Amino acid sequence: MNVPPIKLSDGAKKVLERWETMPAQALQAIARGMDYQNQLTLGHIVSEYMSFSKSGPSVAIGTRVQTNRLRGSMRASAARIEGQKVTSGIGSNVDYAGPMEFGSAPHRIEAKGAKPLRFFSAGKPVFCRFVNHPGTAPREFTQRGIRDRLSSYGNSMSRRIIGAMAGTGEGAK
Repeated sequence: MNVPPIKLSDGAKKVLERWETMPAQALQAIARGMDYQNQLTLGHIVSEYMSFSKSGPSVAIGTRVQTNRLRGSMRASAARIEGQKVTSGIGSNVDYAGPMEFGSAPHRIEAKGAKPLRFFSAGKPVFCRFVNHPGTAPREFTQRGIRDRLSSYGNSMSRRIIGAMAGTGEGAK
């Protein structure tokens, strides 16, 4: 994925410099903040990049709503603490999510079984055994949404680290 890392504030960096390894309470605060920010980012991705009208023109920065299958499948994984790192992800388990996000190379689509492929061209149905798909350009809707909100992640993580390490709780969201 082409998303830069989250940047912490100078104050949060100073707090962490005092420790050889990041204390567990800071990692736990970061994980909670990551989960919260991921939910906000999911909403942003869906509303800004995955809700273009079905009847509208094709868009280069996101997806048009056809069946709501892709848009409805978007999820954030729970943040995990792995050593000194906190990791999480945002994505979908729909089989065409990857090609929509990252693009695809030209490829052949073949009919399975006895039924031919069926689609409409110029308003008339067309039946065939295979088609040569020209490939798709990457839409990067998930990556764009995350990049849009990187400063919110950084601000939230910084407040949580400072709050956790100051002994005043995990800080503001």
